[in-house]
Amino acid sequence: RVKLVVSDPVMGMHRPLICVCFPSFLLTVSQLKDFSSGIDGKDAMLNERPDCGNDFQASLEATLFIDYFKLGLTRSWEPFVEPFKFLILYEKSKSRGKGITFQA
Repeated sequence: RVKLVVSDPVMGMHRPLICVCFPSFLLTVSQLKDFSSGIDGKDAMLNERPDCGNDFQASLEATLFIDYFKLGLTRSWEPFVEPFKFLILYEKSKSRGKGITFQA
């Protein structure tokens, strides 16, 4: 869980302004290897290829919500952005090229 609270520079935590929260946050980075059918029919890694280690994939799956502190009689937190789940995927591959996918 990642939480960022921005408060008034003079009043400090006595007057919070906004809260950005990531209740779930998963970052995954993978280096992709090439596979090819071997002589005996089993998959074998081709570590001899110079471009084999250049393919990779990174993904960020998270949930985000933002609240603001409402002044006045209630003096309470109010939602500014409701919980929002998203996935960002970046891939770089010699055979498929580069690409970014955003899913919400």
